Amino acid sequence: MRRSSLMFVLLGGLAIGTASTVSVSPASAADPTAYQRQVYAEVNQSLDGMRTASKTFSVDGAPVEIHVTTWSDGSGIRKMTMSMPDDHGDNIQDYYYAGGALVFVYEVITTQDIRGGSVSREENRYYFENNQMFRWLDSNKQSVPRSDEEFVTRESEMLQTSEEYVRRMGNSSGGKGKAKDSAGGLHTTTGIFEGFEQGDYLYLNLTVGRETKSYMVLNPDRSLEQLIDQENRYRGRSLVVTWKTTVETLEEAGGKVEVTQAVSVQLAK
Repeated sequence: MRRSSLMFVLLGGLAIGTASTVSVSPASAADPTAYQRQVYAEVNQSLDGMRTASKTFSVDGAPVEIHVTTWSDGSGIRKMTMSMPDDHGDNIQDYYYAGGALVFVYEVITTQDIRGGSVSREENRYYFENNQMFRWLDSNKQSVPRSDEEFVTRESEMLQTSEEYVRRMGNSSGGKGKAKDSAGGLHTTTGIFEGFEQGDYLYLNLTVGRETKSYMVLNPDRSLEQLIDQENRYRGRSLVVTWKTTVETLEEAGGKVEVTQAVSVQLAK
């Protein structure tokens, strides 16, 4: 059974607009993917001279974030890389563009055995022309027939994901996704999640080296709510905790006290 792609997670809760049709150069009759492979090669050879931008977007209902990087020239975005860690690996997709149109997507899914053993690697190649996917080569480099229901599903999801995140990368407000902000007293710490401790308040415990750090959970966002609901699932995993120091009025402490408060969490890459 083919593993579900990143788009199933990316599109959760997003308002997707209708994709516009942009014509690209016709595929060669001898090799229908020749043009896409040419764009792939030309873009990767020119990355050093392109403008880059990176943002991190939250995912509704999951303690993970999507890391997006784009490379652009005078014609717009030429490459967009989307990376998201999951429970036991990573899902990385590289989107390639020509004249504003999506022409190729290269996907790599790595999965580590739950016991920390071997790592498996799955690759998929998706070819587009005139805003339609005309070929999908699976991990065995075998063509998936267009009559396959999953072919149509992936085509729609990738076109929608491409359109949505190209728009978001060009929109400083970021919509529902939000870029990481190092200003305003926000800090990040990476460590091993040991679980939650409930006293007068809830605390997230993180082991950093030989030290255990605790972060008060006062106003959990979606990522923290997901972690609370699935504490045992993520216990022992490496997490990045975004935190801040605030002054709170706590009756149990007899007034105003300075606390270290967890803001959000994500799986470490």
